[in-house]
Amino acid sequence: AKSGSRVVLKEFLLPVYVDVDVRKSALEQFQNEAQILRSLEHEHVVKLEDFFIEDHRAYLVLEHIDGLSLRQLVANEGKLD
Repeated sequence: AKSGSRVVLKEFLLPVYVDVDVRKSALEQFQNEAQILRSLEHEHVVKLEDFFIEDHRAYLVLEHIDGLSLRQLVANEGKLD
């Protein structure tokens, strides 16, 4: 993201009290999915700016898009087709 630009930070809790192989698999899965998201370029898909892992949490840094959330849209307009 550009310095000073607004972003959305999405946090995931990683498994802590599990076998080391389970934890390694969860980390690899997060990294693989982040790489796939990073490769997508479409006007209807939010852009992944970056991702990182710290302590027992994984983070996606996503572009911020002004507007309503899906929850707000459904609350305002009802069920979508």
